[in-house]
Amino acid sequence: MTAGYRKSDFRKALEARLAMIDIDAPGFLDAAPFVLDCRDDRTGFDAQVTPKQRARLEKHRPATVSALLPGARHYAMAQLRVRFEGLDEDARAKVRAILGHWRGGRGGKPGEGIEIILPGGLRVAYDAADLIGFG
Repeated sequence: MTAGYRKSDFRKALEARLAMIDIDAPGFLDAAPFVLDCRDDRTGFDAQVTPKQRARLEKHRPATVSALLPGARHYAMAQLRVRFEGLDEDARAKVRAILGHWRGGRGGKPGEGIEIILPGGLRVAYDAADLIGFG
């Protein structure tokens, strides 16, 4: 268990989110249980995505991380790793359990249960969650 004063803001927010999720609640399967909002990181995003790629993203608006252009895909994957890799095993187990329930209850509908909102507002489903050990 990580001491409270050493926890990142993301970790604190994730723990609050984990405590609120009810897998038996109506509507649980309607939307991904975890959303990473990166809209406030324009500088980091712009460092990896060229203006031409940003314009193409706006025009084509892919729905999944794997469909993003390489710079944007790398950015999205890095954001996921940075935020989830630092979790202790207890938090990882809770996230895995919630994602398992979400995936299992969707009746064949696609989705990994994690979405990322990129700077500029494009919302993409993370379709390679196994990269962080949740798959």
